[in-house]
Amino acid sequence: MRAEGVSFPSRANSTVLYISEHNGASTADIMRELHQPHQLVAQRVDLLMELGVVERLDDPNDKRRKILRLTRKGKKEAALLRDAMKDAIRAFERLFDEIDVEMDEAVRSMTKALADASIGERVKAVRTRKRRAA
Repeated sequence: MRAEGVSFPSRANSTVLYISEHNGASTADIMRELHQPHQLVAQRVDLLMELGVVERLDDPNDKRRKILRLTRKGKKEAALLRDAMKDAIRAFERLFDEIDVEMDEAVRSMTKALADASIGERVKAVRTRKRRAA
């Protein structure tokens, strides 16, 4: 993302995109909608503020509430991020066509299989079979 002109780390992408798409949001909004813990969201917001991507403003309708908005820099970088993501999606689509894999279907199948037996359970089964074979 740095090569694209984005100053914030990729772990903050969802936060920036959420604030951008909603023209501002509170920390609680981000926590609830992205299903992330308060501490994680607060850390990301603090980082984004340090980088000058996000600013915190008083909510005109509720003085106890703070609204997070993208700065001019943040709006520019959010647009760069969206463009980079569109290009990445196209690149992955071409890759999946090239290797002849329907990735959406593969992910759905894998998710279902992992719901039936977790990776931990599968590793345990492999180890049990190894011990029996030895």
